[in-house]
Amino acid sequence: MISFRFRVGNAFLNYLHRPITIPKSQVNYKDIEAQQLHSDDIRVICPNGERMAGCIIYSKAGYGPYYQIKVEGKENDPLSRLSVGQVLVVEIEKMGRITEIRLNNR
Repeated sequence: MISFRFRVGNAFLNYLHRPITIPKSQVNYKDIEAQQLHSDDIRVICPNGERMAGCIIYSKAGYGPYYQIKVEGKENDPLSRLSVGQVLVVEIEKMGRITEIRLNNR
């Protein structure tokens, strides 16, 4: 399992895919690969316990490679009710064949 802190920002609230970039400053990307957490099919558990689907993508930008969580969000989903500046603890764990992401209030 890996975990990190995430501060909700405008991009998270404004985009329906609720992007969460996994920070290199808190997570060793080799751990993501070693634990096989990168997946096109993940289960996201919201702070209120509701479940959503999503994926963890790998990509490269001008500053280098990164992993990002993308959720299949929609208008008025549970994540849209979070506040800018709210801090979540994100936990990513392989549960059998499924990668599960838990978003917990700090």
